[in-house]
Amino acid sequence: QVHYAAERSARCLSTTVVPSTTAGSCGANIDTYAKTWYKGPGLSGLTFTSQKIACGNEVRGSGRYDMLTGFDAFTINISATACYPLI
Repeated sequence: QVHYAAERSARCLSTTVVPSTTAGSCGANIDTYAKTWYKGPGLSGLTFTSQKIACGNEVRGSGRYDMLTGFDAFTINISATACYPLI
């Protein structure tokens, strides 16, 4: 789900002709926009960032999944990166 949200966000940044600063658009705040596409389990510190690189628009997402078992607790780091060419 983190990868899916990063892909959708990178695509939006690359295909939007005039980036909007309206709330809910990918041009306003990529972190907020990507989180609307994330439908997975609750992750601590889930954040999405973007940058322009050689491949086009890259979006990176990362967070931590805190797993509790009957005997122990541990954290799994989850991250994904997606890049979409400029159109």
